[in-house]
Parts: sequence; C-alpha cells; structure tokens
Amino acid sequence: MRGTVAMGRLGPDLSHLMSRSTIAAGSLPNTIGYLSGWIADPQDIKPGVLMPVLDLSGPQLNSIREFLGTLK
Repeated sequence: MRGTVAMGRLGPDLSHLMSRSTIAAGSLPNTIGYLSGWIADPQDIKPGVLMPVLDLSGPQLNSIREFLGTLK
C-alpha cells in the first residue's frame, strides 16, 4: 500500500482497493465473493500471479477481508 513504511514490492498495490470496480489487474469485478476467492487462492483466479496461496482459516480470511474493506 502506498504511504506505508512497508515499501512492499511483491503483490498488488492495495491502495484504495475498495474504491475500484475491479480486482486482479482488472480481470474480476470487485465483489465480496471474488475478493474472498482472490485472497484465498490467487493462483486459481489468475494463474502465474506472484501472490502466494495461503492456507487460511475462515476467521483469518474474514479478518483480512474486513481490513481490505477499509481501504477506500
């Protein structure tokens, strides 16, 4: 995310994520269902993407999705 000290270089720019109409480089509508799938298994959504597949529990996925929902 722009404006943080993390200076991340791997993965998508999440700045203003929820103000966008699409995710995954414009390949999917920005809905709760697609966002959940993209977080849980980005390789299934967009093969070859650099984002890792994470073994998340339901509560972990919900926490991440709730945080991302604040990025307006």
